[in-house]
Amino acid sequence: MDKNKSWPYSITIFYVLFMIAMLSFLFFSFNNNIQMVTDNYYEKTLEYEDQINRIRNTNALKIKPVFNFNKASNEIFLIMPAVFDSSSITGKIVFFRPSDANLDQTIKLNINENHIQVIPVTGIVKGKWDVQLHWTADGTEYFYKQVLVL
Repeated sequence: MDKNKSWPYSITIFYVLFMIAMLSFLFFSFNNNIQMVTDNYYEKTLEYEDQINRIRNTNALKIKPVFNFNKASNEIFLIMPAVFDSSSITGKIVFFRPSDANLDQTIKLNINENHIQVIPVTGIVKGKWDVQLHWTADGTEYFYKQVLVL
């Protein structure tokens, strides 16, 4: 075929391939499941200043809480700072799964007299978790977050 007569075919092939690529992109976009990190995102932004204060309170502590995962016993140990009276601590532990909000779990904070809470992970899916600790001690609110890989 003559080079001067092949350019209409080249342009037609280019446009056909371009249309296939665009339709594939649209098909992929509409079938992709998009989840917001939290359902009530806008309400959470209003509480942001309170959250900053909780984080400041935690940063002011000399010793921070620690989550340790013991693979052998399949348990997570939460060790709280001993500066608090263990009976005055109330709060919750949130296991936040960034990849799937349906797997999130909330556990009541229940510290023993040694400032430790043992959390069995039998019902928790393996993988990356953002463990969020919300607690109140002596009338002051605190927030601490740690990434755990189970």
